[in-house]
Amino acid sequence: MSSFTEIDPRKKRAMRAIIYAQCAGAPASIFFINGFMLTYFSGLGFSSATVLLLLTLPNLLPVLIMIPAALVSDRLGMKKVGTIGLFGTIFGFFLVTIAGSFPYDLMKQAVIAGIIIFGTGIAVFASNFYALLYPIIPDNIRGRYFGKMRLSWQSASIILTLIASALLKINSSIPMFQLVLATATILLAIRMIFYFRIPELENQEKPRQGIVSSLRHIIGIPNFMPFCSYLFLITLCTGSLPWIFGLLEKDVLGFEKGIIVLMGTLLLIGSLGGFYLGGKMVDRYGTKYVFLIGHFTYGLILFLVLARDWFPMPYIVLIAICTAMFGLIQAASGIAFTSELFVLIPAKNRSLSTAFATTLQMGGLALSGLIFSKVIDLKILSDRWVLLGKSMSMYDAIFLGCGIGIILLIVTLGLVPSIVKNAQWIPR
Repeated sequence: MSSFTEIDPRKKRAMRAIIYAQCAGAPASIFFINGFMLTYFSGLGFSSATVLLLLTLPNLLPVLIMIPAALVSDRLGMKKVGTIGLFGTIFGFFLVTIAGSFPYDLMKQAVIAGIIIFGTGIAVFASNFYALLYPIIPDNIRGRYFGKMRLSWQSASIILTLIASALLKINSSIPMFQLVLATATILLAIRMIFYFRIPELENQEKPRQGIVSSLRHIIGIPNFMPFCSYLFLITLCTGSLPWIFGLLEKDVLGFEKGIIVLMGTLLLIGSLGGFYLGGKMVDRYGTKYVFLIGHFTYGLILFLVLARDWFPMPYIVLIAICTAMFGLIQAASGIAFTSELFVLIPAKNRSLSTAFATTLQMGGLALSGLIFSKVIDLKILSDRWVLLGKSMSMYDAIFLGCGIGIILLIVTLGLVPSIVKNAQWIPR
């Protein structure tokens, strides 16, 4: 097996630039997951339902944009399209950052506009990123390299999140949030510098098919659509749960802002273990085994949250354990998902096929967030209900429903082809 030192120097430089670029760009996106944006938007005066909707927007936009952007990438060039997306992320995130200084009505408009621009940029950039990297990373080290890349950007995000959590414990004012967001905006600009150093080695043949013909080809790939359907369904049940954790901590358990962000950091730390454990399990047992364990583990985590009043420990300890476990199993399942996807996607229309699978995954996440946002906004679920003599909240009802759904979805494991393949990582 070739070592890193035997790789072509141009590719070696590109591989370093890719990791540096992802380390610089990851914190901005992670802030929408780890509770930082949740507390920032809450501090700006948005209701819990609106906060959940705002957090969902960056995942809704790729559903509408990623496939057309991938099609354009296959025709105009991946770097050109990706650069446009990166400019969008910088401007959109900057707008969200400065919105906190505006009058309330203007602030709301600026936040929404900034998120839309940021989410659009993410979708355009991500539509071809895997296809851009594919010819750069040698096959025999691809899994290890993508694992190293994930470990790198997750570590960078954890460090910045820990710093943010410490700062918020000292001062949780809006200007302090803006200081952290401004740092992430600068990092987005730095990512652009490293992105320019990534060569576009593969000159893809310009597709002669229209988008309908291209999609028809992708849909006809053996096992591809059943697998994407499973991916959509499991994401629908689990994708927005980290946000529900944050709302439970804020509205019911009364955690401080810094503690909520710290819980989000534990989600990231758990995912680091999940990437390693998931890769080992996929290599040894196959993907379907990992998916099966994931279903039961998700159910166990949600049961522990519901049973928090029966455990002789502080809420913060139990929620910390559950959050870390959730991050671990989510990451392990992600390794299994991408290991299957690497086998199923064809060489033809590579950008489009990857974007199609990612779009369905993001669609499940976006639909989940939209549904729960509307459920909270319309107060469809009772604010207070009783389970075995213990008082529960509407968020607990969501956990209960998702837990039941996750267990029932075990029957859909037949949609997973479980092709034998070494663990692989989608390069995010």
